[in-house]
Amino acid sequence: MLIHELCTQEAKPGALPQLLAQFRAEGLSLRDGRCGIFRGAWTTEFGQLNQLFTLWEHADAASCLAATEALHASADWMAHARACAPLLHSVSSTLLAPQRALGCAYDEGVVFDLREYDLQPYMGQTYSRMLAQVMPVRLGFSKNFCIWLPAAAQAHRLVHLWPYESIAQRLALRTALAAHPEWKAFVEQAVPMIVRQRSTLVRPVPGLLVR
Repeated sequence: MLIHELCTQEAKPGALPQLLAQFRAEGLSLRDGRCGIFRGAWTTEFGQLNQLFTLWEHADAASCLAATEALHASADWMAHARACAPLLHSVSSTLLAPQRALGCAYDEGVVFDLREYDLQPYMGQTYSRMLAQVMPVRLGFSKNFCIWLPAAAQAHRLVHLWPYESIAQRLALRTALAAHPEWKAFVEQAVPMIVRQRSTLVRPVPGLLVR
């Protein structure tokens, strides 16, 4: 099963530009194709600041684990990691199972809405199926980059990423979507499944676009 790995690096205040420079100069070339295929990089615009998100594609969870172990055993990668460590407050990685193929190409100027929903126990697959049924309506308002469930069994979370031309466009389109009768019907059924929702606005890292 195809797996996406979403890596989140939280830089110390003021250190994000240097972290990005390290990623451009060494990190991307050291990892791409060696431990996943690079699928995108974003930084926080609104929300928890100083975050760098990178997305990597693996054939399955086993190959992701094996490649990660091999990467961490390599001297060049560990030298890069040690150089980045003083810049970082935290690092985390989440394995995600894509529920649809990666979507649109995007331009450097767009803003992305990274949405994370914590769901009631055992409701992940049910919510995902309901969302898939109403996706033709949703895609009539804006494009989707991808929708994921956690790769871990029985995880109760949904992650989705939506590009917009601007923050103003996002507000206008989401206002119009909220008035659509089919979407309203979906929301009425879906809301009881949701425990909490988070939205982070992120921008693609210039010069690292993947199409």
